Amino acid sequence: MQSINPIYYCLPRAVEVLKQTREQFGNNDTRAGINYMLVMASACYLEAVMERGLTEIIQTLPPSAHPTDACLRRDLLSRIRQAQGINDYKELFLLATGVPLHELEHVKTHWEGLQALFALRNVLAHGRAITARIVFPPDEAVPWSEEYEGNYRKVHEYLLKCRVLTAPVDPTSLEWFCLESEVADHFWTLTYNAVVYIGESLDGKAAEAFKMAVYSREQAALAKTLPQS
Repeated sequence: MQSINPIYYCLPRAVEVLKQTREQFGNNDTRAGINYMLVMASACYLEAVMERGLTEIIQTLPPSAHPTDACLRRDLLSRIRQAQGINDYKELFLLATGVPLHELEHVKTHWEGLQALFALRNVLAHGRAITARIVFPPDEAVPWSEEYEGNYRKVHEYLLKCRVLTAPVDPTSLEWFCLESEVADHFWTLTYNAVVYIGESLDGKAAEAFKMAVYSREQAALAKTLPQS
């Protein structure tokens, strides 16, 4: 037996408090720092719910007396506990449910956004600077320009595509385009909705198991007291 006390239960309320606190600051370092934490919280929440949800799904599978089945189940649970990033969970979700995560009815339209979130999380988590490179067009009459590099370029392109950014941000402006309030709020809303959509896209016991992972602490405690159907 294992006692589990998920730490992500605290995140939704904490995010709302941070968003309210953020409003007292202008467009300065403090406001950007709060948005930094909101982006990190978004990725953390998604990973935590995915880990808990997949674990719950595995535990609903009927027991097997075959030693190979038991070994495979232990290995899958171990891989779930060690998973990092949306692509790891994409593979594990397929193994656990037989359904491709990125092709779920309510998820596939948000998949690009989830990938952009983790691209941003990865550079922020390691303190990577926003970098850009000079681009010289073939036509000498056209002036040179700068464009973002690496994951920041992917995130910038995604934010323009989904119109969170209404215009390209000049790399020479020294603006932290990825730490704007609209960006942080977009990724939190995307994440919070995604875990709900995943549960709604599943059927039967898998859906029930995954939805348990989305519950708050109070909802989970209430669910345990309800009669099982």
